[in-house]
Amino acid sequence: MKRLGVICVVYMMVFLGAVSGQISPEHSYNYSGTYTRLKNSGDKFYIMDVPASQCRIYNVDHSLWKVVNLHVPANNFLYDIRFVSEGLFTSDDRLALAYVYYSYNSTTQVYSYNAKVATESGEELLSIPGGLYLSLHDLGAQGVKLVAYSYDFSVFPETVKTHIYRLPGQDATKVNSQDMAGYSANAFPNPAHAYTRIPYKLPEGVNEGEIILIDIKGNQIRSYRVDKNFDHLRIDTSDMPAGVYVYSVKADRGIVQTGKFVVR
Repeated sequence: MKRLGVICVVYMMVFLGAVSGQISPEHSYNYSGTYTRLKNSGDKFYIMDVPASQCRIYNVDHSLWKVVNLHVPANNFLYDIRFVSEGLFTSDDRLALAYVYYSYNSTTQVYSYNAKVATESGEELLSIPGGLYLSLHDLGAQGVKLVAYSYDFSVFPETVKTHIYRLPGQDATKVNSQDMAGYSANAFPNPAHAYTRIPYKLPEGVNEGEIILIDIKGNQIRSYRVDKNFDHLRIDTSDMPAGVYVYSVKADRGIVQTGKFVVR
């Protein structure tokens, strides 16, 4: 009887441990978002509200902390928000962020992107015509650098310029680690009409890989061989049905990158 009691106690401990170790839903948002760690205000979660052209920032308990209204010109739409931070883009500790917006010319079928850096009050600190991909690099004594790729899609092949800016702040380690990766894997244009480009980066020491396209039903519809000689793949989408597509970049070590794009 005593042994049975011990077994029951052990079973209850295992059961309670399993229950406490379960993954449980905490909250959900209607827009894409991620965490950032602010220099003075601590951990926050921010979302990108495209229709309202806003960055809304929440406390870790999901209560609203701040709303940042972003200047997006008429007939343009938010594409990305990055580097929500304090004391990174300014010499004081004001809250600031970088964002990208775009427009689409249905006649020429050309996307135009622009990037800006602004404070929470709307003061514009930097404007990058054609700016699409942004990354941060902390070089220690050399300061924190913002690297921006600026594209012109009105010509073929498209032109790209790399702009490098030294930032007044020194605390890049407080920026979301995902933002600090230094590489963005978003397909562009997105949504796509006639084509889209999938940027990719193979792991060190890997010379070849494969990009696989999957439709919304989970069916593989296309595959492409890629190598280290290029950093993106242009895909003709003119004959693809409208919808959402997922792509994966595979190497000999498995899947190294995933993303999605929309065809309209």
